Amino acid sequence: MIGFLKGNVFKKKEQSILLDVRDVGYEVFLTVSDLTQLKENENVLLFIHYKQKEDGTSLFGFMSEETKDVFEVLIDMNGIGPKMGMVILSAMDKDMLIASIQREDVFALTEIPGVGKKTAQRMIVELQDKLNHYVIDDTMELEMKIEKDNRTALTDAEEALIFLGYSKKEIDQVLKKLLKRDKTYETDDLIKLALKELGK
Repeated sequence: MIGFLKGNVFKKKEQSILLDVRDVGYEVFLTVSDLTQLKENENVLLFIHYKQKEDGTSLFGFMSEETKDVFEVLIDMNGIGPKMGMVILSAMDKDMLIASIQREDVFALTEIPGVGKKTAQRMIVELQDKLNHYVIDDTMELEMKIEKDNRTALTDAEEALIFLGYSKKEIDQVLKKLLKRDKTYETDDLIKLALKELGK
């Protein structure tokens, strides 16, 4: 087993790097954020997940040991392999993923490419207990709560306006206009303001 590799970034590829460790080149797959941070000829230490397959081996690297731990919790879930795990952690950083699961935010999880509603719900059920020991930054927690509350208010307002006979197209136009003025609304206020705009 390989715990970590320390070496020089010999070459960057689309999804991986060639890491020169004492004149031996290892191909290591990285998340988008880690790949973006690294430059060729830069020295780096990567925490490694080693995957043995029939057609060879794959190395998945992480600049943070915690991110590697979260990755291994993810791929322990049935239906999520290492490649999908990298997609998830490329679309959403470790803290945001943990917060989304802890807050049971299905909508946020379904914004990850390849994650549908059923998979998002299963992630919440299967991973919540395994990730609940991670402490999320208070600022991020507050931001995610506001974002989730806003989505709920928008959904509720849209349903109410559709019930009143307005089309989804005109409702969306008005709601987007209102959100440009202010990012936070209660459902009742949003409906009142939208009706005022629609009545013009």
